Amino acid sequence: MYHQSIKSARASQAVATNLATHMMSLSPDEALSVMPWLNGTVTKLYLKTAQSMAQIGAKQLNQWNSAVGNTFSPESDGENIFGYWDRKSRLASFAGIELPKKIKDIRGKYGLQLHDPDAYEHIAQNDFFDLYRTIPTKAGIHKEHNPKSKGFLAVPPTPLGHDVFAFLPREQKSFVHAVANEGIPMYIPVLKHIDHHDAVKTMTVEDYIESIQQFLEVINKLHDGKPTTLMGYCAGGKPVIYGAAAGKFDDLTDGIITGATPMGGDSDLSKMVGEIPEPIRDAAIALRNSGNHKVVDGFILSAFFGSADGFSSPILDFLGDYNRFDGVDKKLELSDTRAAMLHWLRHDRIDLPPKIVDLSFVTYMQPIEDDGTLPFEIFGERPNIKELDKVPYLNCLMEKDTLVPESNGTQHMKFLKKALFKLYPGGHIALLTDHAIEGSPNFMGRMDEEIPGPIQFHRDLEARL
Repeated sequence: MYHQSIKSARASQAVATNLATHMMSLSPDEALSVMPWLNGTVTKLYLKTAQSMAQIGAKQLNQWNSAVGNTFSPESDGENIFGYWDRKSRLASFAGIELPKKIKDIRGKYGLQLHDPDAYEHIAQNDFFDLYRTIPTKAGIHKEHNPKSKGFLAVPPTPLGHDVFAFLPREQKSFVHAVANEGIPMYIPVLKHIDHHDAVKTMTVEDYIESIQQFLEVINKLHDGKPTTLMGYCAGGKPVIYGAAAGKFDDLTDGIITGATPMGGDSDLSKMVGEIPEPIRDAAIALRNSGNHKVVDGFILSAFFGSADGFSSPILDFLGDYNRFDGVDKKLELSDTRAAMLHWLRHDRIDLPPKIVDLSFVTYMQPIEDDGTLPFEIFGERPNIKELDKVPYLNCLMEKDTLVPESNGTQHMKFLKKALFKLYPGGHIALLTDHAIEGSPNFMGRMDEEIPGPIQFHRDLEARL
């Protein structure tokens, strides 16, 4: 039986290898004609991974052949087999030991250092969130609470985590510090750890929205009753928009901003996610036990969305890292920015309540109805996106964002008459990193733009009070 199982396994491997070799030479459309039972998304994922592996293998073979040729050629001064072995040994050590350590160690410079009382002030809490104020770091900006100013509340994304709001503060790549260093009271709600708080495990969309509502009330009281500017980034923009459409923030905010927020349904990316077979989608909503409750594994969920649009996948991450440093003239060094980016992509995963994830899938794949009605029910009714016209609204997107492309992030704009739209250069988190650097060409704090960025938008609102 053992002998037969080995023969069977080898035969299966041979078939799979031959099929893979053939598939790698095909385009997605050609592959579909060979195997029509595959849908477009799965085919693209398979081909991208297979082709990346083939490219790496071809590169290694070429390097080895070159090294062998140089070894036996007296006139050659290129890399020989001994140099090849030495370089591969150092690369393996770097990729397997030094690179993971660098990514881990960047945590001291990266993200919200909430344990530091000189960096963040704890303001309030409820069963689901803690509310913090970011303390300015810029010289000449008062660090103390200023009740005469107007507050700014920014809701971070999920499941990729709140730490992306303070990417690298020492390099000015921090959204919350860019706002705070303009003298604007910058507040951020941080989701409590799901394993330590049972309320979070069963949190609903209504709980999420009511938490924002509570914190707006707290901030308004701290600032002599002035309404607060409310912003949500990526998935954090969803409860902001839905709560506003449901009328939960009336009289609490006088302006709303969203950044890279998916509002899709009939966009290209939404269709791609919708194409993924149900068993794979179900696997993405991977439930794990947390006490007496089930919670969604944020790592698998975020990897699923990343893979869905070619953003990343574990094997592609590994192949990319190896290939990036594999070269005779390549330095085995990793910048803080790259280390922080890899930390964000690989470690900033927040496990979530199932009801929050369910809403994300519904709103990603189902379009807003023709009359503006949203495709789900909250607080016992289905709100209409047109309610967002009650307050000034600024929608910011990134032109090279593969996770939330313009086609996805503008699905709701056709229903709004007063909304402002601003397209920034760069990828999904460019507004939180490159555009947070004071003096950069697209600094989000510029005050001379026809379509305002977040800080000018806030200042304009403040000037009206």
